[in-house]
Amino acid sequence: MTWTREHVFRVMWPLALLCLPWQTRMFWQPEAVGILPVEATRWSLYASWIPMLLTILTGWRLGHPVVPTDPRKRHARQIGFSLLLLVSIVSVYIRATAQWWAEVLMLAAFVGTLWRVRVPAREVAGYVALSLLPHALFALRQVQTQMVWGTKWLGMAAQDPRWSGVSVVETTELRFLRAYGGFPHPNILGGWLAVVLPLVAWRADRGRLAEAMIWMVGGAALAASLVFSFSRAGWIAAFLAFILASATVYRRAVKPWGVAVLFTFAFIAGIVTVGMADLVSTRLQPASQRLERWSIEERTQSVKTGAQAIMDHPLLGTGPGTFVVVRSQETGSPQSAPPHVLPVLIWAEVGVLGMVGMILLGYGLLAPGWFARWRREGYPRLLALTPLSAVAVLSLFDHYLWSFWPGKALVAIAILFALLPLDEVE
Repeated sequence: MTWTREHVFRVMWPLALLCLPWQTRMFWQPEAVGILPVEATRWSLYASWIPMLLTILTGWRLGHPVVPTDPRKRHARQIGFSLLLLVSIVSVYIRATAQWWAEVLMLAAFVGTLWRVRVPAREVAGYVALSLLPHALFALRQVQTQMVWGTKWLGMAAQDPRWSGVSVVETTELRFLRAYGGFPHPNILGGWLAVVLPLVAWRADRGRLAEAMIWMVGGAALAASLVFSFSRAGWIAAFLAFILASATVYRRAVKPWGVAVLFTFAFIAGIVTVGMADLVSTRLQPASQRLERWSIEERTQSVKTGAQAIMDHPLLGTGPGTFVVVRSQETGSPQSAPPHVLPVLIWAEVGVLGMVGMILLGYGLLAPGWFARWRREGYPRLLALTPLSAVAVLSLFDHYLWSFWPGKALVAIAILFALLPLDEVE
């Protein structure tokens, strides 16, 4: 049975990574929704969970324990997890909190399994990059046709720039559809691209010249799609990731291909930006158009609402995944938005006890010598930490990293690269 289990694991973990960005799912919701947001009432089972679950079941026993056994850290983990459970039990809407926990625990077990087995970081980077190529092609097609075709099999909803509520860049002359890819919002597409583009350069830098050329072509499509997402947070995160990745790949001086790939991305993104100068300028000048002003005002108001929620529920919060429910009950509208500054949203939903629990849990999972190992690995580790840096930037501008499944999955990918040892691929 050992060889069978290992064989299934070797097939399933790449398949899980390839399926991870897709939103295909089965969901159930009660008939009487009332003023609650529809998403908050749904139980969802994502198609990507199938290969993820098989990866966990077949791979967990193949690996080696990586959690510190120090009694102090074990107690920190236990107390931290207990505090998070406490704030979840008293949640104002247990259905939303249960769905949040199901998604987080699935991702935690998946990342933990790959970490235990020590899967090669280079291979993970390749599969994650490949998983976004179909989304980039969809994005380019959506921009060309100015339409998102809905398909339940890929988890994509139809979007037309003429419809109210669709994400567009609006000028005095037109409403230009922002690229969605296969994601529920262009900002999520932009965030994924900002995190994954440095991994493409890393993957190219580790391979042969012919392989690097292939990644250069695929990465060019990703870079163009990033511009077409018109995600300001994605642009900022990608710029930071580009600077870090460029310095890292250049300093290593092992092969010039990673540098060439990165500057190809920059060149393609620059050409597309020049071609879309009017639309890009509109996004960068929020006061220039009605929708841009409304977007900034909504984000500002959401942060104020989050601060008020913190004051109303300072100790225990409202419960993970429940902010929109509380806000909808207060306003009588199901269209309420969470705070677009992630620390504010987290504090509002888990309160002071939950924040303490997360800190203790993080401390309890830190293995001795990690920081020393990261310093010893030097520039290769800096490139592996680039996705986490991009996620940190995204957390200052949007909420999906905590409140939506694809956002949680993106955080899991960034954490995975921070954990995987590089000696497997050096």
